[in-house]
Amino acid sequence: MDRAIDLLHTYDAWVALILLVALFAAFILERLPPDVTAAGGAAVFIVLGLVPVEDVMGAFANPAPITIAAMFVISGALVRTGLLDALANRLIAGAENRPVLALALFLLATVLASGLMNNTPVVLILIPIVIRLAHSLDIAATRLLIPLSYVAVLGGTWTLIGTSTNLLVDGVAQREGLAPFGIFEIAPVGLIVAVVGGAALVVLGPRLLPDRRERGQSDETTEPSYLTELRPSATFDGIGKTVEEIAAFGRPGVKIVGLLDGTTVKRDDIAAHVVAAGDRLVARATTSELLTLRDIDGLGVGLRHGPLKPENEDLVVAEALVTLSRRSQGIRLARLAVGQRADMRVLGAHRHGHSLGPSLSAATLRPADKLLLEGTEEGLAQIRETPELAAISQTVGRAFKRGKAPLALLALVATVGLAAFGIAPISILSLIAVAAILVLRCIDNDEAWGSIDAGILVLIFSMLIVGAGLQHTGAVALVVEAVAPLLKGLPPVAMLAAIYIITSVLTETVTNNAVAVVVTPLAVGLAEQIGIDPRPLVVAVMFGASASFATPIGYQTNTLVYGAGNYRFADFLRIGVPMNVIVGLAAILIIPVFFPF
Repeated sequence: MDRAIDLLHTYDAWVALILLVALFAAFILERLPPDVTAAGGAAVFIVLGLVPVEDVMGAFANPAPITIAAMFVISGALVRTGLLDALANRLIAGAENRPVLALALFLLATVLASGLMNNTPVVLILIPIVIRLAHSLDIAATRLLIPLSYVAVLGGTWTLIGTSTNLLVDGVAQREGLAPFGIFEIAPVGLIVAVVGGAALVVLGPRLLPDRRERGQSDETTEPSYLTELRPSATFDGIGKTVEEIAAFGRPGVKIVGLLDGTTVKRDDIAAHVVAAGDRLVARATTSELLTLRDIDGLGVGLRHGPLKPENEDLVVAEALVTLSRRSQGIRLARLAVGQRADMRVLGAHRHGHSLGPSLSAATLRPADKLLLEGTEEGLAQIRETPELAAISQTVGRAFKRGKAPLALLALVATVGLAAFGIAPISILSLIAVAAILVLRCIDNDEAWGSIDAGILVLIFSMLIVGAGLQHTGAVALVVEAVAPLLKGLPPVAMLAAIYIITSVLTETVTNNAVAVVVTPLAVGLAEQIGIDPRPLVVAVMFGASASFATPIGYQTNTLVYGAGNYRFADFLRIGVPMNVIVGLAAILIIPVFFPF
């Protein structure tokens, strides 16, 4: 038995390479999610003794995954404080008058935002906004969603924190003995590549992007719009102002549609109405905006029936569907008396594609109508016992914390700025920023942890373990020794091109973070073997693993828009292959200028 084990260890490098090929094949077949596949591969490396325990624990000490997780939380805080949404909505507001300029500014803002925070959550946030923008410009969303992903990919390459791949490559390179990359060190290359890629997209897009309007495509956001009533009191700071002068009423997700006067709703010239204490304004608002209005001092929201007291701090917000009960069908919402039977308040009501009535109190219910409720845990338990309502669950929507926006922005700027000046490592600075935004309540802790993509972290940690195994067994050295003679006679630029092409091709079929972990040590080893600076080759790995356009599985943002736009696989091939070639040529030519051999 011992001799068999010794014999196995004699061929450790070959065993590791065979396992690596099997792992890549499993990634391509996609029988299991990528994170599960990677975790299984790492487990096999550990069980076979191909990676020492200390190297396994060292993978969990790598600063790259820590930074990535922290940037997800910071991005979540920027969303919750409304910063990113506000920026995008300003651009949409000008789309009707100057559509070309608005679209150009939107894409430019995406490039900048993707460089200063992780580009995956940026695209996730902007998808519904792009659909709205397409609707306002009267073009198919398929003409804009792929460009959104491509621009975010290009934007993510101009800083170290724009994409998790850059951070990961930097972490692996440090493990190989290279000095850490500065946060803006790759910016000159990234910005030039972004300009070239953007120009290519402008030329190729009109010819190669699909112009497909899917049935049912709309400009709605992912949040439903609720019919509600707003009741300003004497303490509301909008008293004496017209409706259009009150900032809270002018948000893109809020629309004042009428003034309730007894049983009559006045809808004429609402924007010029001077708000007075005791008014009952009929409004429509998304979940997040409705909850934001609820938190404004002096502004009552929804129906005020029931014994709910304002000083009650233990309140929950829940969504409920109206059932097929005889009592609920055709009854007015006010007569349903939710508040009288439980300690709950109706904040709003929603009916998909149709109007509920002139006002919230006069809304006539039908089966499948959705109610937004607020109350105590006890009241929620009582509501669950009523036959008129079903599918009661706490809402995923949350109020915006716009008053905390400067703090969230300061956290991001301080993290990027201090890291750029070398005051402290970005991993430490990002952790401090996360602690600050949590303590200052820029984002709730459960939402902060929910904004972290655990699958990406599992994938990264697993592939770091696999990479450590390849290094420990000598598999990387074996490949370097085999490939080096083939590349020895090549100019350094040709070697850089080879590394870029290998990385790019693998990235289109295998998750980019896995490719980055494996190819980075190979690039460093090849550079040392022929006696050139490995830094340009490492930068080539960064760009080759990030600038992925040809398939919807090559990069996370491509996958996001693939589903949102109901694209076909061939749609990405048609425009993505030329983009890969053009951006690749630009990167190969530009990298040596700023990172000489």
